Amino acid sequence: MAFCPHCGAQISEPSNHCPQCGQALHTDPPPQQKPQKRGKYWLIPAGILVVLLVTAGIFAAKHFLTPTGQSYCAYISDQDLTLLNQSQRNGSEITLEEGIGQWTDANFDTGGKYFYFWNHYNYTDALSTTADLYRVDPSKLRGQSDRAASNIEKIAPKAIIDETEILSDDRIVYSSYDNPTSAISSISLQMYDKGQTIDIAKGVDSLTYQDTTNHYVRCENGLLFCRNGDLYCYDFATQKSEKLASAIYELLYFSQDLSDIVLSKLNADGVTYTIHRGNPKDGFQQIITDASAVLDVNDSGTIYYTKTESTEKTLYDYVIDQTFQSDSQVAAPSLSEYTYPSSDSTSWIDAQAYSEAYTAYEAVRQRNELRQELKSQVLTSSTTDLYVYTEGETTCICDNVAPYDTQVCPDGLVVYVKERPDPTAELKLEEIEMASDVSTWLRAYYLNTPTTFQYCFSDVTPRSLDMLEHREELSYVWKNENSIVFRSSNPDTYGDTLICYTIQDGQLVSPKTIDSNAFPYYYEATPDCLYYFSNYSAELIDPFESADLYCWDGETTTAIVHDISSYQRYEDDTLLYFEDPISEPNASDAFIWKNGEKQQLAEGCEQVLRVGDDEWLYIADHTLFYRKGQEERAIAYDVTQVWSAQEMPYTTAQFL
Repeated sequence: MAFCPHCGAQISEPSNHCPQCGQALHTDPPPQQKPQKRGKYWLIPAGILVVLLVTAGIFAAKHFLTPTGQSYCAYISDQDLTLLNQSQRNGSEITLEEGIGQWTDANFDTGGKYFYFWNHYNYTDALSTTADLYRVDPSKLRGQSDRAASNIEKIAPKAIIDETEILSDDRIVYSSYDNPTSAISSISLQMYDKGQTIDIAKGVDSLTYQDTTNHYVRCENGLLFCRNGDLYCYDFATQKSEKLASAIYELLYFSQDLSDIVLSKLNADGVTYTIHRGNPKDGFQQIITDASAVLDVNDSGTIYYTKTESTEKTLYDYVIDQTFQSDSQVAAPSLSEYTYPSSDSTSWIDAQAYSEAYTAYEAVRQRNELRQELKSQVLTSSTTDLYVYTEGETTCICDNVAPYDTQVCPDGLVVYVKERPDPTAELKLEEIEMASDVSTWLRAYYLNTPTTFQYCFSDVTPRSLDMLEHREELSYVWKNENSIVFRSSNPDTYGDTLICYTIQDGQLVSPKTIDSNAFPYYYEATPDCLYYFSNYSAELIDPFESADLYCWDGETTTAIVHDISSYQRYEDDTLLYFEDPISEPNASDAFIWKNGEKQQLAEGCEQVLRVGDDEWLYIADHTLFYRKGQEERAIAYDVTQVWSAQEMPYTTAQFL
């Protein structure tokens, strides 16, 4: 594939002129003309001027719109992958026999030494996607159509994409299915190093660490993985695996040198856990028994966990039975008891007394039947207590907490929901007609009795949290030295209500509503401030079509930009944001916000990369452009995706 030597545009068809800049691609010698006798001297400076202007134009086009230093980008066009040296305007087409899809996972490594891309996807199951991983060395490409395998390394066949990691020394660690066509196949760990594939382990189990389940976890000098329930460490230097612990359930914490490891083991009941701490050299000690859940293990060794105990009650336990003793002594009346002899040697029956006695007995019988029905309906309730383990001591923070509404925030702050106390019996048995009356009363109690939020810092002194109004749930979002922000669902707007508390003398005081219509769950938390979207509308198909970006610094809220769909924020506080035009559902207008000034980058952008202080790569109308300052030029056409070795890192709102 050819490239224009003047503007760098891709030339897909044979042509004498560039379709982008119009410059001639082949320069033929000018036809010989008969020299004129008059005015020949004034043509010399004019010709020199023309040459200088043309040279200056070519120099400007090649240098002022050319990145300084080696600058590589890669893009997909017509299922072909092209690596382009923007500095030299030298492109190399990378072609595989099976073709390359219009969309693929790819990127340059740190420093741009290699370009990695995936191909030949295989969706093994609902959770894992495998593909072949390739690597290309851009420095070895010289502008030719590179179809040979000499510059393309297939380094990880059928690797699990989410479990592939590029190490700093160019080695690649990955996991793969032994049988890629089966979701129940065993898993192997492998490493690619200088053209060789090294088998680390076969038959690897899943390993859960920090609420994430994968087949390995990186540590300082190797990989942690499980096999047959045992925890192992593979050392990169020795290329050997060492068994660290037996029969573990979950890896909770480890120091990078593996001198301090916290893990859990499942008890025989299959529900509770024991927590162990130690290291392979000195052994592990059991420090906690019968934990129902581990909430957090921090670097200082503090462990927050819960214990749950289940109890059984019946509906009868919620009833006041004042007639039980007397009713237990009542028997069915006998007719003989109410039959009396008469004077004429016959007998007579006191029918009224018998009827009254039988009526009383029927009432007792019905109460006994109701008692049996109430006692037969068993209710299993559980109570969960919150504990903290630190420096070898265990302390109960609070009893009867909601296990799924307890969260550990930074700096030892714990926020939890205090469950409603178990109701005491209020209904009298003689006032109840059926067992469902007790069930209805219990349901009304739990619906009408609000839960209370409490919190405590490391001093383990629980305090009630002022909620301004009743809330069913509360989630931590952001914290700085003097304040903390929580979110709670707003039933009126279907968005989030953001509540900020001031931290004063170890207490959360002065609650303040920051926003009552924030976009649910999407926030960017930085050490200095919280970025969030507001004016959320649940009626929109895509709520991000129209949202305002705000910033909260702990004291004040600042509106940054309005009516945007998404943004990218860079370290120098340059903001790249997008607005979705109705006419272009799959493209966005890109704008730059810097030092309080708004500048439009381009219309109808499908992808934008920042590759320098004032340099950008973007795709608009399937055309790849390079922009520097106010000048831009087209690089390639029919482009669906682009990557750059010089892409600058950015942050954006994330789902909490």
